[in-house]
Amino acid sequence: MALTQTGTPSRADRLLAKATQYNKSHSIAGYTTQTLANMARQVDFEDARVLEFGGWNIPTDITLGDLGARSWLSVDMIGSLSGTYQQKRFSHLKDIEIFDYVQGADRIERDGFTVVDGDATMLPEPYFGKFDIVVTIATIEHVLDMVTFLEKAWRALKPGGTLVTRFGPVWASHIGHHAFVSPEINFQKPEGPIGPWGHLLHRPGDMQDILSKAGEPGNVIARTIHQLYTSPRINRLFNEDYHALFANSRFDETTWTPCWGKKPDQDMFDRLRLAHPHAHDFSTGAWETVSRKG
Repeated sequence: MALTQTGTPSRADRLLAKATQYNKSHSIAGYTTQTLANMARQVDFEDARVLEFGGWNIPTDITLGDLGARSWLSVDMIGSLSGTYQQKRFSHLKDIEIFDYVQGADRIERDGFTVVDGDATMLPEPYFGKFDIVVTIATIEHVLDMVTFLEKAWRALKPGGTLVTRFGPVWASHIGHHAFVSPEINFQKPEGPIGPWGHLLHRPGDMQDILSKAGEPGNVIARTIHQLYTSPRINRLFNEDYHALFANSRFDETTWTPCWGKKPDQDMFDRLRLAHPHAHDFSTGAWETVSRKG
């Protein structure tokens, strides 16, 4: 399905009008409904076969209802801790049947909602060329092998299909460490002891000293150092890395829209450039992209 000029704004507007309702009934974050509405203005979900990488928490009231998709097949690593967390958090997932890649292949041509437990970078051949749209929200920043990820997305699409994404926080941003260790050490609280861009300015030993002086206990410090510098849960790619990866993929074109960010002052920018001379964009925290397969 090719990109449309206007998408389906009526569906987007209807979805946004229900954002508060979905937050209460399904614990769906506001940015998720906003992102899906933005996507609906870029591509036409009507009667589309959609493959989602990551997530799987979006209720069918949205995917098959508001967006009007014919089918929505979500691939996520359900067996991981995050998968268990999602089933506990989202009540509408408790009774969902989960398939492996082999079982899920029999459901590709079926209408409705399907969840497959699998790694997107291991997407097998039966899924290639079967989908009009590939969607991924708040997932790419966690992908370690982006070359394979983009290749699998490209292969999954039919000719003329579209990959639409929303990802962040990007590593280069002021909260790009994405850490969530305690109420104080939390990427959603940038004024905490890590500090804006602290993960980019300080080495592990220096950060350990900073956290110790802030009075953080040893176990919290150890977990923080791990999440910031060694945990495989984020890929630590800079904005320039993402642009290069998409440009070098097999997608014909990609449009980029920044979602949010924070611009460093000149002194901070100079310090960041000194520490990371290959990077220039330390402001953009998240992106929405649209990529077309010819």
